[in-house]
Amino acid sequence: SCSVVVSLHACGAASDLAIAAAVGHSLPFAVSPCCIGKVKSIRNLSNMPSLAKERASIPNCGIISYPRSEAVMSCFLTENYHDDSTSEKLCIDDYSLILTAADYSSTGDKNESDQLTDEQKAHERRGRLSKLIVETDRLVWAEEHGYIIRMMQIPQLGNSYPKKELLLGAKKGTLAAEEISRL
Repeated sequence: SCSVVVSLHACGAASDLAIAAAVGHSLPFAVSPCCIGKVKSIRNLSNMPSLAKERASIPNCGIISYPRSEAVMSCFLTENYHDDSTSEKLCIDDYSLILTAADYSSTGDKNESDQLTDEQKAHERRGRLSKLIVETDRLVWAEEHGYIIRMMQIPQLGNSYPKKELLLGAKKGTLAAEEISRL
């Protein structure tokens, strides 16, 4: 029996699997995502037979696709083409670029950060924004499944660890959801 899903340093789709497992069992979650680069636009989990039993009870967990949430997906065309005359939407290939950009490198050290060129600072800024988009998409997916959600910031864990997001969620109407909503 499990009462909460906790996932630390969850690389790639591991963050999505942890959140999906929590949602599938109506459990609260605390996920500290790591790198995004291992995420692919669509990840078929059929090559993970040890998880087959668990996947059966988790909504949308046979295939993890990106964007995760309907809200973010609505910003993208499903076709991979641009027609500037008819739409201002992005294509799905653009979301893959966001996934790639989300794995920005950061020095994490303020002294070193002050010595970066304007181009390097712009690169870090785009990376942080892209990571924020991906993490927000994950949380909105949980919200679409009846969860209260929050993104918190973990205090810096040393100079070489730029990851600082903590994703929290709990099923609406639960004590955990009440506590999360107070944060």
